[in-house]
Amino acid sequence: MEDFSCNNECNSVAKCDIFDFMAKHVGMTVIRPGGFEATNKLLKSLNITSNSKVIDIDEKLIEDAKYLTKKKGLENKIDIL
Repeated sequence: MEDFSCNNECNSVAKCDIFDFMAKHVGMTVIRPGGFEATNKLLKSLNITSNSKVIDIDEKLIEDAKYLTKKKGLENKIDIL
């Protein structure tokens, strides 16, 4: 199997994993299929309230969420455990 990791020499989406390429070269660390409209539609269908608990099992995404929550000044409104 070919290695499609996005190393320093990689400058083509054909040679990289699409997610690595988008993060490294485009600056998008999250790709939302359907864009914000689809994301908002999904959120509305989940009926998430201020009492809801949402779990992510990916430690890297949990750390990213903690960083972004603090960066946006939401650490008093959102608990990420």
